[in-house]
Amino acid sequence: MASDEVVVKVTPDGSEWHVDVADKRLLTLRNKATAVAEAYVQAVSTRPCRVVVYGADGSVEEETPLPSEGVAPEAVAAGAND
Repeated sequence: MASDEVVVKVTPDGSEWHVDVADKRLLTLRNKATAVAEAYVQAVSTRPCRVVVYGADGSVEEETPLPSEGVAPEAVAAGAND
């Protein structure tokens, strides 16, 4: 991971899901899919970054690097719906 790369995380907390940007809590949501979509929205404006999505058991389910250039926002948003 590059030293200037921000990490955008989606983490579980009981029945809620948190979106953290650079280890700062940004959002708390009730739906994982919504939290993942919001994480990608934040990622587009925070590039270069890495989106890390954790499962309910705390394991990493998805890790997506977003370089400062080369990935269209539409492709990022589409990836959130996979």
